[in-house]
Amino acid sequence: MLGFQQMGIETVLFIDKTELKNADVTDIVVGGVGRVKSVRFLCTVQAGRKLLPGMKHNLNILCDYYGIPLDHHKADSDSRACAEILLRYIADGANEKDFIRTYRLT
Repeated sequence: MLGFQQMGIETVLFIDKTELKNADVTDIVVGGVGRVKSVRFLCTVQAGRKLLPGMKHNLNILCDYYGIPLDHHKADSDSRACAEILLRYIADGANEKDFIRTYRLT
C-alpha cells in the first residue's frame, strides 16, 4: 500500500471548507511556507461518492467497510481514517489527481 511520502505529499491538510470561507487570508498559514491565496485539497467524501456510488459515505461506515480502526470524533483518529480511506481508494485503482481541487481564498 502506498504511503503519502511515495505519493509526493509532504503535508496533508484536513480543513472544513466552511472554515476556509470564513477565514481571512492572513489567518491561513500552511506548513510554515507563509500566507497563501489558495489551497489544494482532496475531499474523500466527494471522491467516495464517485468511486462507491450507492453507498453512504459517513466516516464510521467507510471505516467499517474497509476495516479501518476509528475512535470517532477525535481529530487524530478521524484524520488518520480519512487518509487511510484515500489510500484504499488509490489501492483500488483510483487516480487521486482526478479529485484534487483548488479552493481560492481571495
